[in-house]
Amino acid sequence: MGKKKYWSVILAVVMTVTLLTGCGVKDGQEANGGNKVTVTYYDSDGTTILKTEEITAGEKAQAYTPDKEGYTFSGWYGTPQLTHEFDFDAALSADTSVFAGFTQFAEDTRDFFMVGNGKSPVLLSSNWGANVAEEHKLTRNAGTNEYTITLDLYEGDEFQLAIDGSWRDQRGYGYLKEIEKDGTSYFANSGALGDSSVRRSNIKVAVTGNYTFILTTHPADDAYETDNANYTEENKENFNINNYDTITWTYNGDTVAAPVELETSYYIKGAGITNWADKYTDQTRFREDGGVHTLTIALKRGEEFLFTSAVTAGDTTTSGTEYIRYSNLDEASQTLLDKTESYNMVAKENGTYTFTYDPAAAVLTAAVDTALFLPEYEYYIKGSFGGTNWATEGNADYQLKETEKGSYVYVLKGLKLEAGDEMGMESMKGTERILFYNYGCLAPAADGNQNGDFKPLSDSNQNIAAEKSGTYTLTFNAYTGELIFTAS
Repeated sequence: MGKKKYWSVILAVVMTVTLLTGCGVKDGQEANGGNKVTVTYYDSDGTTILKTEEITAGEKAQAYTPDKEGYTFSGWYGTPQLTHEFDFDAALSADTSVFAGFTQFAEDTRDFFMVGNGKSPVLLSSNWGANVAEEHKLTRNAGTNEYTITLDLYEGDEFQLAIDGSWRDQRGYGYLKEIEKDGTSYFANSGALGDSSVRRSNIKVAVTGNYTFILTTHPADDAYETDNANYTEENKENFNINNYDTITWTYNGDTVAAPVELETSYYIKGAGITNWADKYTDQTRFREDGGVHTLTIALKRGEEFLFTSAVTAGDTTTSGTEYIRYSNLDEASQTLLDKTESYNMVAKENGTYTFTYDPAAAVLTAAVDTALFLPEYEYYIKGSFGGTNWATEGNADYQLKETEKGSYVYVLKGLKLEAGDEMGMESMKGTERILFYNYGCLAPAADGNQNGDFKPLSDSNQNIAAEKSGTYTLTFNAYTGELIFTAS
């Protein structure tokens, strides 16, 4: 045998051995070359193992229905907190745990209501839960814990389900079983103001139409978000949660009725400027011209704020569903303001700020004059009291005076009023009236003031009407635009 042929035989043998070795079965592999992964099925306590199953990597776990005496199996979940259902259609590439959900039946005696706002007549009349009536109430099917309601909803409407106007035991976006059908998303997570979980986020409507909702509850399994910074035993029902409750829905087609005709306006809402309250006043409201909205307002350095919409139907104005934040600012305007984690805006300097908002483009622009904080106006109370007949401009007897230079707090003492008198306050620049301050500018009635002695003249006329006779001191904070009556 020649040398070339001899080495060819040796090479062939080596290659054969190498190929055989490469095709051999290694630890954790089958002859087909697949790695093994383990699926562990746990009880709802997250520690008790119901069974384990070994499958080939790339295959899917198999669902089964476990038995537990006194309980009803509700499904498999991907986390021990049972926050989302496990996807048995997903191929597995690593060891995986799944967790069983079990419920106990207890009759639910609560009532649930639609709370929210928007163009839907039902939501508009709810006004974020200010009203809870029969039209907002879900119907509980006899012998079950299934609550049903059918209604028209419009794109942009927002809502949740709750047991009262205080939004206790609320069931929001995180309870929806699904948000899309046939590739179309019908709902979106609109979030919530403050520290709130996805379960308590507003449900925002993405597709106009008529819907039927079914809320299924499991009251024996209610729990509470006790780790929330705002949780107390007194307000615990505002942090009520349930891992098994669900909201399912059916899209029935087009709306039955036409949407309510609404007029939309925009207002500032902030930590100091409104104490995070919705205040619909001349001072806080944008002015509209040709579809563009503008607000000029003094802001202190460090003031945290955003803008919200309000909707008016007839004579009734309620909070809208739009929030305008730092993310709406154009690039140049973003340099004038800071932002918080939730994208609220923060004023960098004392100054007079001018904001312009284009709703069609959802773009906000800002400008600031740091040389001017609050302009120096004269302030007069005026109305149908003491024979003044709404003519008190320039009359020192009805002028509020600043307590000290730069305090921006103005006071009028010894204001005598009779029950039924009607009034307001105006700011003046020379002979020009700038703003009129009405009932919406009153601070909330409290032990330290007599604001409870007054009411708006009517829903459509917000002039301040005295319900009692008395002598008052009126204090006005020019920064917040807030009026306070105290006894003189």
